[in-house]
Amino acid sequence: MIKNYYTALFLCILCFLCSQSMALTVETLQQRVNAKERLTIIDIRLPEKYAAAHIPNAINIPLAAIETKRLPPIGNVVVYDDGISDIEVNQAVALLNQKRGINAEALDGGFLQWETKQSSSYEKNGLLQGRNVYIDYPLLADWVEKGQEFIIVDLMNQEANLPQALRAYHHLDITNLSTSATIIAEINQELANVQTQLLLLVDDNNLLAEKVAKQLYAAEITRVRVLAGGRLALEQEGKSGSKTRVYVGGKQQ
Repeated sequence: MIKNYYTALFLCILCFLCSQSMALTVETLQQRVNAKERLTIIDIRLPEKYAAAHIPNAINIPLAAIETKRLPPIGNVVVYDDGISDIEVNQAVALLNQKRGINAEALDGGFLQWETKQSSSYEKNGLLQGRNVYIDYPLLADWVEKGQEFIIVDLMNQEANLPQALRAYHHLDITNLSTSATIIAEINQELANVQTQLLLLVDDNNLLAEKVAKQLYAAEITRVRVLAGGRLALEQEGKSGSKTRVYVGGKQQ
């Protein structure tokens, strides 16, 4: 019992020290990769997220497995997660740095920042030329729990009944839904006036959000996600049981 207490305390201290140091930027990681530095990139997300898309040459070791994972002295290691919160990635860095011959550091902004800055990631064929822009309501709830900042871009024809947890978030109500051009113009105007750059597009489950997301990506605005199910997912808070079809990538689910 005492041993477990001190182990937990030691990890907390290590996590704190990691959080105080500067994390590795995407640009620096790319420079080190281009210089062919001997480097191991570890993706600590769940296997299904890794399978959907990951940084080239990264290996997948979920956070839950890192403490007991037997690793050789592989030298310099860069660790990343979703980029929503730095708590888990700092915990992973602390655990890896306890292992012999490993010098681990976190990637600032995680995979989300990599997607924003880079055009290369290993992804399955799918939306937006392979970019997996859809998130479901449980992942949105995870964003909220971890304090991720984002802007709700309202592409709905009528006002939705937002869950209480989302009412405090910045809400951009698009007033003119007639064309994608007018929507993009309103979004660009908003982005010029705020610091938060992550956009969550919510529509009436009619594929408008996907269409807008494609045009935003074409304009190199890539910190974009689409809520699967749109209004339906918001109003039901992700609960199942409705007979309404959910459209994802032009298909009913």
